[in-house]
Amino acid sequence: MSIRVGNVPVATNIGADGSFRSETPYQVTGNRTNATIVVAGRIASGGLEADLETFACKQHYSLKKR
Repeated sequence: MSIRVGNVPVATNIGADGSFRSETPYQVTGNRTNATIVVAGRIASGGLEADLETFACKQHYSLKKR
């Protein structure tokens, strides 16, 4: 699975149980601070639950299949 966070590509492998986690290093534009994008979650029972954390924010995703 892969997504883009801003201009940073983030890729992660999905395990047999539907879980995933990855840490992708990047540099914050402007102040050249090193940071990490962390994405973790699980795909199960027709849905996806995931958390994404960057230098600036945290987001939670809850997606259900129709």
